[in-house]
Amino acid sequence: MRRWRGRLGSVAAGLIAAACTTANPVASFFFDGLPAPGQEQVAQDVVKKPRRLPYVKPPPEVTFVAVPDSPPAIDWKGKFAELPRNEDGDVAWTKALDEKVITPKPGIAADAKDEDATDMDVELSTSGKRENRVTFPHKAHTQWMGCPMCHTGIFEMEKGKAKMTMAAMGEGKYCGACHGKVAAPDIAACPACHKAMGS
Repeated sequence: MRRWRGRLGSVAAGLIAAACTTANPVASFFFDGLPAPGQEQVAQDVVKKPRRLPYVKPPPEVTFVAVPDSPPAIDWKGKFAELPRNEDGDVAWTKALDEKVITPKPGIAADAKDEDATDMDVELSTSGKRENRVTFPHKAHTQWMGCPMCHTGIFEMEKGKAKMTMAAMGEGKYCGACHGKVAAPDIAACPACHKAMGS
């Protein structure tokens, strides 16, 4: 048995020695990629996968965003200075409307529609002297706002129902709800409403 083992070992050693010779066709049988006998061996590049992914430079941060051209800035102080004034130096808003110095939109809603102003003067009955009579101009008011602005909570629609006094207006009721706050003239500017006082 030992004899056979020795002989098999000798044969195996001989085969390995023969296979290690590139000129021997036995080597090409045992090893892949060897050239056939008589062919020149060309070295191949060894390609290894990188251990880390290659560095990719991040895109630059956005520092400028192009925007469409904007209209030039409006000089609001200059516009305000151009508005017509009354004798007291207050803005004559109704005159500004009539002269088309200003053309306000009918509302902030996209579908807001412009309405015709109500051209109707109403003489308010007053007690006392003739010069205390007041003529209320609807047109000057309805150029700015619709009827519900005043006839919902400030004035009753029924004639003579509102008992207006200067004291009540001074407390912010009736005409004093706007005049002296967001509307000119001030309620203390008597001839603005009591026209006879200015004559």
